[in-house]
This record gives sequence, structure tokens and C-alpha cells, in this order.
Amino acid sequence: MGLVSNEKCDQPVIYGPGERIHVFAQGRTGDIMYCQQAEPNGTSFSGWESLPHNHHPLTTGSPVAATTFGAGLEVFARGLDGAIWHTRQREPGGPWGDWESLGGRLAGGPVISETNAGGLEVYAYGWDGAIWHTWQVEPGGAWFGGWASLGGVLADSPSVNRYEAYAGPGREREVFARGIDNAIWHTWTVEEGKSWFGGWDTLGGPMTVGTPVAYMDTRGAMAVFAYGADNAIWHTSQRSPGVPEYRDWESLGGRLAGWPTAKLNNNGQEVFALGVDRAIWHTWEIEPDGAWFGGWASLGGRLAGRPVVAANKDGRLQVFAYGPDGAIWHTWQEDDSGAWFGGWDTLGEHMTGF
Repeated sequence: MGLVSNEKCDQPVIYGPGERIHVFAQGRTGDIMYCQQAEPNGTSFSGWESLPHNHHPLTTGSPVAATTFGAGLEVFARGLDGAIWHTRQREPGGPWGDWESLGGRLAGGPVISETNAGGLEVYAYGWDGAIWHTWQVEPGGAWFGGWASLGGVLADSPSVNRYEAYAGPGREREVFARGIDNAIWHTWTVEEGKSWFGGWDTLGGPMTVGTPVAYMDTRGAMAVFAYGADNAIWHTSQRSPGVPEYRDWESLGGRLAGWPTAKLNNNGQEVFALGVDRAIWHTWEIEPDGAWFGGWASLGGRLAGRPVVAANKDGRLQVFAYGPDGAIWHTWQEDDSGAWFGGWDTLGEHMTGF
């Protein structure tokens, strides 16, 4: 079996029920708003609607979405009370249930991973500088009922990735975060995902800012991207799939204004980030695990936040970003050659978080 990432579980845009892309954002009154593609592979979207208000928390920051064990959608957000709240579709594509609290008193928003058993696990940055997590006891079922600490002396929210097949001695999930020394640190599961390494190990690296992005490359090895204090994007990856040794950090250059988003395309990895000019820029591998493009190409736009990337049913990419007008904007690949639309279209409305 190959190795895959949890790309479907850690952002407010997700490919899901109805073979459509689904988009979530925080509304002006703290409610969570939702829209979806009008048809598979399309560029038009439905109007925004608010998720149910029953027991609705006032939320802060960006919501994140995941697919449930039953193939419906589940959405998580941090409340103003510091707890993580969630709601899910009663059936794929169906109505939404009430909001429920998972408890906790967290300092950062949720990051979601799927376990190999098919259940969901939630991670968040705590006020004590540690990473905390909770999980479903069984796929689609009840939750653990509390939060457990993974320890660490960290400075920001984590990035989480999972292995489809166990790599090495029981590795199933790996967590990355920026330390207070601005290096990237990681920890991982042992004993086939039943317990954790018990500490954090440093990957070193450049002086970084914000949350790193962990992704699986075409070899099935873990790749990590980080935003450097020099405004460039830096990356490293495992020397071979599942092996704990990582390559030296290398710079992809660029004049960027925030941490990146990574995605696999037909040739390999592709990285997107907001530029200092407020356009979205991207670079890519010319061939799998090979040389990179050697520069950055602009997708244009005038945006205000980190890009989020999702793939259509046919594999073409769409990029979404928050604009200075409070709207969510998107652009897309027009064909299999990788050519882009050449402009940006708005999904309308005014949001406060994405």
C-alpha cells in the first residue's frame, strides 16, 4: 500500500458528498457559513447558508471540515469559550445535526486527522504551549471525553499527517509544530498507532514563522514546508518513506507574506502562498521528487489570507483565498495541461474567518 496524507481533514474547503467541493467560513456574527459546487467539476457555487443555530457557539478563527466514517461532512471550530465545537451531517448530503462541545480550553483552532481505523482525531494548541488531542473511541461513534497532552514547548498550531500503511515501527500519525526557538519539531505514534513517541524531536531548519505544512510526496515520504523569516518558503522531506531521518532544509525562494499550502499535481508537489504584493503565487516540481520550477509564478488577485487548495472530481485544482473585502475568492485550472483561468471570481458575502 502507498502512503497518503490527511489533506481532506485540515482545511475549510473539502471534496466530499455529491462529488463536489464544499466551502466553510466564519460569518460576520460568528456563525459558520457553508456553500458547495453547483455541479461536479464546476466553477459556480451555491449561495451561502448558515449551519444550524441549535446550541450554536460563537466561534473564532477558521472552521475545518472532514469526511465522517459514513461519508458525510463534519465541521469543527473553536468557540469563544476556548472549547472545540463540532456538528455533522445526519447523512451524506443531508441535514446538519446540533452543535456539540468537545470541551477543552485551547489557544488555537482545531486540526483534524483521520486514523487508519477510520475515526477522527482533533489536535489543538494549548495555552501551556503543548499540543493537545482528543479522538473518537470508534469510527463515527462517541469521543474520548477529554483531552490528552502530547507535551512540547511550542509556539503555534500543529500540522498533522497520517500514513495509510504503517511506516517503520508502528508509525501511523506524525505531528509537526513550530517551537519557541522557531525551529520545526515533530512527534509520532508508535506501536501501530496505539501510543506516542513520548517527546518531541527537532528538525531544525531556518528561522520560521507560523504553522508548518506537512504533506506526502510522490514517493510516499513525508514532506514539510515552512515560511521563513526571510519571506521564502523552505522545505525538507524524509530520506525514504517512513524513515525518521530527514533531508537538509532547502529554500524554494520567493517573496511571500505567509505560510504555504501544498498539493499533489500530475507531476509532483505544488506549493501556493500569498505574496507580499497580495497576489497568490505558486511553484512546482518539474518531475516527481525532482527539480523544482526554479521560481514562482503569479496567479494574480488581491487577497488577504493564506490560499486553500482543493481538487475537483477530475483532478483539476481550485484555489480559494480570503479577500480584503471579506469575500472568499477562487480561481481554477481550466484543463489537464495545468493552465489557469487567469482571473479570480467571488463566492460573495462578507466573512470574518477562512
